[in-house]
Amino acid sequence: MHDDLLPIAAMERAVDIVLSSPHPTSKVSAALFGRDLNGDDYIIARTNRWPERIEQCFTQDERIGNSSGTIHAETACILAAPYTKDASICVTDPFCPNCAKNIVEAGIKAVYIDHKGFIKDFAARRGHDFENMSLKIVERAGIAIFEVIRKDKIIQPIQIPKEGYRPKSDNPPTIKPLEQSPSMALFLNEVNAAKNIYDADTPFCVALSEDRHGALYSITLSAHLSRGIKGSEPEAPAHQLEQKYNYTIPPLNRLMIGAHKYGHRVLDDYIYLSHIPSGRELINLMGEEGQQTLYFDKSKNMTKYSSPKALMQLTQAGLVKAEYI
Repeated sequence: MHDDLLPIAAMERAVDIVLSSPHPTSKVSAALFGRDLNGDDYIIARTNRWPERIEQCFTQDERIGNSSGTIHAETACILAAPYTKDASICVTDPFCPNCAKNIVEAGIKAVYIDHKGFIKDFAARRGHDFENMSLKIVERAGIAIFEVIRKDKIIQPIQIPKEGYRPKSDNPPTIKPLEQSPSMALFLNEVNAAKNIYDADTPFCVALSEDRHGALYSITLSAHLSRGIKGSEPEAPAHQLEQKYNYTIPPLNRLMIGAHKYGHRVLDDYIYLSHIPSGRELINLMGEEGQQTLYFDKSKNMTKYSSPKALMQLTQAGLVKAEYI
């Protein structure tokens, strides 16, 4: 298929499944398309939904901490993708600021929005957030946004970055190859090294991951402002990261999204977090396969940027293991 028609085809894929969303009122879908590390094309389409593990243990109207139990369509696509750097995404509705940050963190280069989405539910309820925050987040990151009119096969720009503008991250993750097999001793060495880098108030994460060839790496990263957002917007302090919208990407989200950006798989039993994650991060984690063990510093187990309720709910349901070391 000609590259010019790929966004149309991907948008059709998203629109075809949107009504299958289990959400009773806000049905949204997305389709992510790009090339994997073998150079093969892919298109992945997802709706907003309750992750299967959440659906098995909770009712649809039950909140996880202060978050709904749904994973957004855009984020679900990213977490299902083999490799997201320089991919593009089509969405049926204008995207929220949290998905905008995930799109940036995933290294996506272009976003396409169905023209009918601008008269649907999210636009009516949260158009202010899209206009004043979502657009700013992707614009500052140098991501192009287009409107798609499927019937007429028209793609028209909403926001195009200046030629050559794509700011580098001022706080990229540290991804270090490890010439060993995964072990708790190796993991703790990486955790202790990170503790010497970050101060006590900085939310950070350490994990072990594998690339597509099975080579082992450590990933170390901290919360940071979305790429290109600096100067005029202060970084949200730890205690504010649970607020619905801000410009800071918290570490567990960065870890999950970043792993797909680089084509890595995070090992379930080797994830350390300096702060207990927000409910939204934990819901996104439920979009990944496996049962994850999250490690925390037992000397700082009351240092949180969210209510511990979400973590307690998921651990009691057997969906996540929490250990203090």
